[in-house]
Amino acid sequence: MEPKVSFGARETLTIIIPGYYCLAMLYLYLAALDREWVRAFEGEMGLSLFLIIGLAVGFIFFTFNWPNRRKAYNTGQPSEYLWQLSKQLAEQLGSPGIELNRKSSEHVQLYLYILNNFLPSTFHEVIIVRGGLYFCITYVWLISLGWCLVGVLTVATLVVLKCTGVAVPFDLGAGTVLVSLYSVFQFAVFALLFFPKRVNRIVQVLYYDQIEWMKLNKRLVTHLLSEREDPRVHEFFAIEGKRNANDGEDER
Repeated sequence: MEPKVSFGARETLTIIIPGYYCLAMLYLYLAALDREWVRAFEGEMGLSLFLIIGLAVGFIFFTFNWPNRRKAYNTGQPSEYLWQLSKQLAEQLGSPGIELNRKSSEHVQLYLYILNNFLPSTFHEVIIVRGGLYFCITYVWLISLGWCLVGVLTVATLVVLKCTGVAVPFDLGAGTVLVSLYSVFQFAVFALLFFPKRVNRIVQVLYYDQIEWMKLNKRLVTHLLSEREDPRVHEFFAIEGKRNANDGEDER
């Protein structure tokens, strides 16, 4: 299998977009407080700094892997179906060794083997790209929610400072209005992405489609579970045996 675009698309969705989106929202936040505070991002040095920090933030998000810890992601996984099937098969055949070991993640390993070696390439592309889309959208609404909370706390702080007459190095009135608008914008992004729950349905549909494929190819899946051997190995050795036999006849 040779994926055409899935690798680049997935890494863009899971690393680049979340990292630079978070950094862009930081830029807007600082600009709402005081335009002078975003001078660090201007010029060639600022652009280099933006690129480096955005990529670093993206890798941090990717390492934290929060979207894949959510209940929506961990419900109804194809690997769970494989484990249940192996359990049923072990009981039917009276062979406990067939059951996949969950502690060592054998069910996940077998799922990934099936995904990378047997599923059609177009189906594989859809799974990888839409999985990356789920990861990206989840982080975008989480980042927006985080900046919304930061904006609300900032507005509350600015109001307190204004009431107490504390001197600050920027226009309190303009800063309060702009940060309030910023907070409303961030909440709107969060609400529009989170409440429709479409991103959760994307994952569930992907799981359903993969499980249906496994059900339609149950003979293959059952063979992999019971024999722990790729059925294509038989074809390979059959071809090798025939080739060796032909070579032997030619030598005679």
